[in-house]
Amino acid sequence: GISGNGFCGTLDGDNHVIYGSYYEDKVTSSNYMAGLLFFGLNGKGQIKNLGIAKSRLDTKVAGSGCEGGAFAGYKHEWNGIDGNGVVFENCFVDDTVYLLGKCVAGFVGISRFAGSKITINNCYSAANLTGGQFARAFVCWTWDESGPNSGITIQNSYSTSDCKSGFVSKGANINNCYVLANNGSADNNADVTMLTIAQMTGANAYTNMPNLDYNNVWQVFEGTTPK
Repeated sequence: GISGNGFCGTLDGDNHVIYGSYYEDKVTSSNYMAGLLFFGLNGKGQIKNLGIAKSRLDTKVAGSGCEGGAFAGYKHEWNGIDGNGVVFENCFVDDTVYLLGKCVAGFVGISRFAGSKITINNCYSAANLTGGQFARAFVCWTWDESGPNSGITIQNSYSTSDCKSGFVSKGANINNCYVLANNGSADNNADVTMLTIAQMTGANAYTNMPNLDYNNVWQVFEGTTPK
């Protein structure tokens, strides 16, 4: 959907995958956000055990502000009460998802307003990103990227997207995360380990992504990255 009232609550996908979600709009609004699952996320909540595949979001508009993400176009605090914000746990966007727009990211387009929080844990994004201005792996940008803490925390996660603008927006707290070489150093994301696709694939992941929890969370298969 597009800009409007957002989702607030808990969604447990029970390890299901959403296929065939499609949204396209060429409006020229200067304040426009869109997502394949939700147009927005409000306040605190949790999205877990859910994937998105074989889907497409096209928000290539002429407006000055256009953010798009597979899970949501935006996240913002609600009446000044955000708690732990929205937590993504064990979620993914695979490489059959295409996101096109001025500012796009695998999970959420923009984290709006001071105090808005997003935590992403044990997730991966392989979305195909085409951003006219910004393209980032998980969250495209935050309300105040100049601050020391953007309210974004990403841990135990990785991306194989061509995220030309960096792993995530500035000021994020990053722990034990991985991205394709030459995609993670932008925007001061120095805490992301940069690897080749070969280093992430099959048994090589055990060596090059050693701190992922392979006993309880991640599985390794020959010829692909951890799932």
